[in-house]
Amino acid sequence: VFTPAAEGLRPFPPARVEQPWRQGRMSGDLTIRWIRRVRALAADGVKVKIHDPEATENFLETLGTVPSEVTAVDDPYKAAEGSDGLILCTEWREYRSPDFERLKTLLNEPVLFDGRNQWNREHLEKVGFSYYAIGR
Repeated sequence: VFTPAAEGLRPFPPARVEQPWRQGRMSGDLTIRWIRRVRALAADGVKVKIHDPEATENFLETLGTVPSEVTAVDDPYKAAEGSDGLILCTEWREYRSPDFERLKTLLNEPVLFDGRNQWNREHLEKVGFSYYAIGR
């Protein structure tokens, strides 16, 4: 999830998406990429809220010094609250069918980046989201 910290922040390309890694589910190379991406977003002034039902603690530990722009939350809907978009980069079952109407009311802008290609574009566009499938 991302929120620009200041007016005029340049948009980042969709390939720069973030999500904590799950211990034992991603290789060390992927872990390093996620860490680098979160740091790059934070360096650009992007506020990043992360949620993962199992890996948040591991991710933050691996991140090391946590930039002030990075916040871990204990509920996926808290990650969406007040954000300008939501990025899905993990396949946890609980993320497959979120309450999209609720998400729409929590987000500043109804923008979804689907890095796992789990969600249905037609449905999301019909209910008012801007939907971007990454890697399709």
